[in-house]
Amino acid sequence: MTKKLDIYFVALLVCIYVMFSPPFVFSAYIPFAVRVMLEAIPLLLLAIVMNSANNNVFVFKYLFIWSMLVFMMFINSDSALVSVVYSFSKLIFLFSIIFNFYNSRFLFHLVRKFWFRIWFFVSVSVIITFFVYQFKIVDFRHLYFGDVSETASYNYYNNIFLGNIIKYRAFDFALPKISWYVFEPGLLSFLLGLNVLIADSTYSYSKHVKKFKVLNLIAGFLTFSTTFYIFFIIYFIAKPSSYGPLKKLVLFISPIFALVLAWYIYSILMDPDIGKFTSIGNRTLRFENSLSIINNNTLLTFLFGNGIGISLVALAGGLMAIFVEYGFLILSFLLFIIYKYTRHNKVVPIYVLFYHLAFEPIWYPAFIVAISIAYITSLRGKGRAGECRKFRCGE
Repeated sequence: MTKKLDIYFVALLVCIYVMFSPPFVFSAYIPFAVRVMLEAIPLLLLAIVMNSANNNVFVFKYLFIWSMLVFMMFINSDSALVSVVYSFSKLIFLFSIIFNFYNSRFLFHLVRKFWFRIWFFVSVSVIITFFVYQFKIVDFRHLYFGDVSETASYNYYNNIFLGNIIKYRAFDFALPKISWYVFEPGLLSFLLGLNVLIADSTYSYSKHVKKFKVLNLIAGFLTFSTTFYIFFIIYFIAKPSSYGPLKKLVLFISPIFALVLAWYIYSILMDPDIGKFTSIGNRTLRFENSLSIINNNTLLTFLFGNGIGISLVALAGGLMAIFVEYGFLILSFLLFIIYKYTRHNKVVPIYVLFYHLAFEPIWYPAFIVAISIAYITSLRGKGRAGECRKFRCGE
């Protein structure tokens, strides 16, 4: 019974750790140095669970890889060691969470159950927020988040129970881009879309899986993220049968959305100021500034990067930022990690890489937990994961 309670505690702590890490806004209220120290807590508890498996091969197998990664990140970094450790801890978290899910069936099922319920709640909350705001049922007060975090200077409209929205205008239409308690609507849409794509294979045990997919999809569209719209319009047009419950609706609305998107892109080309509705203009600026740094790369900076934090000066994002900061070797390793743990689903690697053109989900514990759950589910479905021993599962 004690072991079972211990694993309950670890599962709960993993979820809390995720919610108080980027891209959730709660992380901005915790000083960076404190967050780095907090990184050790879930890793320590996972290490205890790992040790209960009586298998130390894992530690020795990855110790050399982890050491080389720290060396690559730090060898040419102008940033403080704390930033290196903070980035590095995400990779340790990835490997340790997968190892523990693989060896502790009970921990895996707990986290998967928590995760399903958390995102069921989030998707419903986003949908409610949209209608509550549109019909002015409750007030949303202006919140300049730059007073909380200098690196997240967003102008939110906040309701403490429903989260944040960002007001945009496009073609004389006022649209609330819902970000809930995530920094950007685009980041929220990424996690919602990932849930949609992995739901059938990962949460098939639940009778509510179809509701889960529909709610996450609707919530994703209500973020009004251009990236989300582009991907899923193309996805549904290319493979409408993949979404059985809404097949007829998808076949009807996808061409409409595609025409609207084509018209919108054409309008931006004709009048670049229209792009202010989205982050397209900002992304272009980031890309151009990153290229100016890359053009001055030496062999050393090409391989090992220009230093963690340099992209804040360049305003770079996504894979380009990783390449500028960490270099080609780390970028290649991260791309391998993404492919290795998402290839069981043919669409997910494409989706993840598509979003990595603008963001860096690889550093987010929420992304790590989501792909770890999906990956271990795929292994168990193939009968590759080992049988759960009683002392591992706390049974």
